Amino acid sequence: MPRTGDDGGELMFKLQLGCMIFLLFMAAVYFTAKRKKSYSHILFSVSLGISMFNLVFDVATVYTVNHLCTVSVWVNRICHILFLGSMIAEIFVCYLYSASLIYGDDAVRRKRRYMAAPVCGAWIGLFLLPIDYVETPQGNYSWGPAAFLVYGCTAFYMVCILAVLIWHWHEIDRKKRRMVMIAFGVQAAVMLYQGLHPAALITSGGITLINLAFFLTVESPDVLLMERLKAEKERADEANEAKSRFLSNMSHEVRTPINTVLGLDTMILRESKDDTIKKYAMNIQSAGQSLLSIINDLLDFSKIESGKMELICVDYDLSSMISDVTNMISNKAERKGLKFIVNIDCNMPFQLIGDDVRIRQVLINLLTNAVKYTHKGSVTLTITGHVVEDELHMFFSVKDTGIGIKAEDIQKLTSEFVRIEEKRNRNIEGTGLGINIVTQLLKLMNSELQVESEYGVGSDFYFELVQKIVDPEPIGDLETRIRQQATEYSYEVSYVIPEAKLLVVDDNAMNRMVFMNLLKNLKCEIHEADSGRKCLELVKNYKYDIIFMDHMMPEMDGIETLHALQEMPGNLSKDCKVICLTANAVSGAKQKYLSKGFDDFLSKPVVPDKLEKMIFHYVPDQMIQEVESDIVEIAN
Repeated sequence: MPRTGDDGGELMFKLQLGCMIFLLFMAAVYFTAKRKKSYSHILFSVSLGISMFNLVFDVATVYTVNHLCTVSVWVNRICHILFLGSMIAEIFVCYLYSASLIYGDDAVRRKRRYMAAPVCGAWIGLFLLPIDYVETPQGNYSWGPAAFLVYGCTAFYMVCILAVLIWHWHEIDRKKRRMVMIAFGVQAAVMLYQGLHPAALITSGGITLINLAFFLTVESPDVLLMERLKAEKERADEANEAKSRFLSNMSHEVRTPINTVLGLDTMILRESKDDTIKKYAMNIQSAGQSLLSIINDLLDFSKIESGKMELICVDYDLSSMISDVTNMISNKAERKGLKFIVNIDCNMPFQLIGDDVRIRQVLINLLTNAVKYTHKGSVTLTITGHVVEDELHMFFSVKDTGIGIKAEDIQKLTSEFVRIEEKRNRNIEGTGLGINIVTQLLKLMNSELQVESEYGVGSDFYFELVQKIVDPEPIGDLETRIRQQATEYSYEVSYVIPEAKLLVVDDNAMNRMVFMNLLKNLKCEIHEADSGRKCLELVKNYKYDIIFMDHMMPEMDGIETLHALQEMPGNLSKDCKVICLTANAVSGAKQKYLSKGFDDFLSKPVVPDKLEKMIFHYVPDQMIQEVESDIVEIAN
């Protein structure tokens, strides 16, 4: 081990002192920063402490080895034993630290006793082996068996680190692997140079460099913070993914019984002649739709919260969208004795590009709220617009004569799960998510919800949207057409398809029964299958025009069955349309199923009108037979 003489002693002493000050500064920064108390961090803390101890006795041995005549032999030997012993300890801790980066804290903690065996032997050897002191004109240095023991112990642990690196090369994080390689390279270079030039003084400096490299990278407070944030983000992403899977499953599990309830209720409305029973059925329909609305709000809120809600812009018919909205709200308003007023600008283009599903959702949420919080008077929907080049700038307003909102409560409207004046409105159904979802959806569409309200008088919710124009032809007098629509529940069959053959595949017998009853007035032939395998058997014997396929089924799910249909030989229905019929109606589900090969998507609970329109769209034209009138009137 090197010890310099008078010529270079002062310079080396200053270098060692500089290393000590630098290590003290590094330790101060390290120990004051907040960090997780992991085993690897404890090892690095110990390494810093041993390095400072090592530097202190390195400076001490520089003095004692160059003053052999004045310093006691035992003092000189004790200083050298402490110096050499701290070097062995430092090498051992560096090995443990490197191993913890590779294997993990728990594995190293369990095996540290076995790893410490060579160190214990080396420490015993330091007390037994002699230390030689070589005097030269350039300065004195320590050498001999004790020094060789330090080299041997260092070489042993370096070989162990190298073996671990090679064995686990592809399993180690790239950054940590790079730092272990740097530590290995620096230590190897220092020890090799020290062995060839024993008068040099670089051993402690090399250890300081290794600690510095780990401190600036793996142990840096900033790096640790980024790693912690990354780990937390990964956990949050995993939690969101788990939540999405849970919501998808819950959507299916909850919507399936709702589909049965609403489907059977629709059959009661169609077929019952008793007015009292019809009223009961209308109440069931209303309650079922309310439950469905709550489920939809929760699913949408979760998707927005996780950042997975996306707009899907398509061509749409403006008049059709407005008609859907007014049809859904008019009955609710009438049952409460409210006047529902619709003001539509007849000069607006009828075909636009945008996400009409989300626009419809925004309007329905606002109108439903208006009806819920209005006990007398009216609810007014106003839609106007003006054309700017190839875009339609639209203005939407939902105005009511309801209970109004206090000025200090307006800012609470967008808070999730918060309802204004909870005690006063405790009998009004809802989750407190409607306006929050509206706000988030409008934000996605580069718009913002505005509110004007006078407490006890009424409220006005309005916003603006810009939509691309596909066809500039005006929508015409939509208000008159809406007023002429029947206010009572009615069912009209406009076509029949007696030659068509349909197949419904669903593992739930009640769902199949509801589906088949909803279509019995179309007079088509409908077969049923309770599994994907049963479906594969049927298509060998029958040629179907449309197959409605449930997704979540045991053994073979709907996607697996679809792919099997596409690949199987002898499939008589290979060219027929396959429509996904599922209760999994979370945002993005339709795109998912279309990408898997389905021709279309129909969510549960099944809306009879949508089902019939979809069949009309996909059944060959030559099979469709129009009927003049087949109306069943249903009283409110």
